[in-house]
Amino acid sequence: MWWSMIMNKRILILLVFILTGFGCSLSQNSDAIKKYNQYLSGLSSSDYKNVSLAMDYYVKNISILSPGECDLGYVKFREFYDKVDSVFSVVLGTGDPNFTPRQKIYIRAVDPKYENENDVIAFHKSLGENGFYISAGSEPGYYVGEPEGFMVDKFGKYVSPVISEYLKLREVNLKNPAYYDIYIWITPEEMADRLKNWDKYLSDYPNSLVFEKAKFEMSRYLNDFLCIFLPFQDSNPNGETNLMTFDMSGTMTPTGKMLYEKLISECGDSYLGNLLRNYYDVLKKTGYQRNSQAIEFLKSRGFEVYKEN
Repeated sequence: MWWSMIMNKRILILLVFILTGFGCSLSQNSDAIKKYNQYLSGLSSSDYKNVSLAMDYYVKNISILSPGECDLGYVKFREFYDKVDSVFSVVLGTGDPNFTPRQKIYIRAVDPKYENENDVIAFHKSLGENGFYISAGSEPGYYVGEPEGFMVDKFGKYVSPVISEYLKLREVNLKNPAYYDIYIWITPEEMADRLKNWDKYLSDYPNSLVFEKAKFEMSRYLNDFLCIFLPFQDSNPNGETNLMTFDMSGTMTPTGKMLYEKLISECGDSYLGNLLRNYYDVLKKTGYQRNSQAIEFLKSRGFEVYKEN
C-alpha cells in the first residue's frame, strides 16, 4: 500500500512538472511571436535590405516553433514585406512619369546599356536576396515585383501544409503572370483554372490565416471573368486586350458560356459555383447581354461596377 502511495505521488509530481514545463514552453513560444512582431516594428520599412534581417530572425527564432506559430510568424513577416514593397514603390516613382528616383542606380538598373556594370549587377543581386526585382513599365515609371519561388523557397519548409498550399497557388501567377499593366496575358481557360483552384482553397481551408489574402488573389481574376469592366482592345502592337468571357459589345462569347457551365458543374455548392450559377441564370434572361440587369446582380453581390459601365 505504502509503495503504491509513494509511486502515485511521484507520478503526480512528474505530471505536474511536465505540464508546468509544457505550459512554460507554450508561453515562451507565444512570447517569441510577440518579440518577432516587436522586432519587425523596429525595422525601417524604407530600407529593402531589412527584409533579409526579418527572414534571418524568422529562421533562427520562429522556424523552431510549432507549425501554427510558424504560420503566424510568416503572416507577420509578410506584413512587413508588404510595407517595404509599398514604400519601395513610392521611392521608385512607380507609374509616375514625372517622378525622379532619389538614387541613380534605380535608373541604371532598368537601362539595358548598364546591365553588365558591376554596380547594377550587385544591385539586382541584392534586390533578389530581399525578395524584389524592378523593371521599367510599358509607360514611364518603374515596377516592383516579387521574384517567382522566393516565398516558397524561404518559408515553404517551415509553414504548415495550409500555408504551403497558399504559397504554391500564388506561384502559378508569379511564374506566368496573368496581367501586365492593364492587359491580360493568359487565356480564359487558364483564368478559369486559377479561379477554380482558389475557390477550392477557400472551401478547404476556411480557417486559414491567409484566408482573406486568398480571397484577394481570387478577386483579381473574378473582376475580368465576370466582366466587371467592359472589354476593350487598344492599338498596342502585341494586340493585348482584356477580353475574357464577353465580346466588345458586352455579349457573352461561346467560350465564356462553355467555361461558366464547366465551372458551375465542377465547383458545385462552393462560393464560385453558386456565384456563377446565379449570374448565369441572370444572363440567360438578358440574352447573354451584360446589361443593367446583369450589372445590378453584380452590385448586389458586392462588386463595384463603375458608372461608365
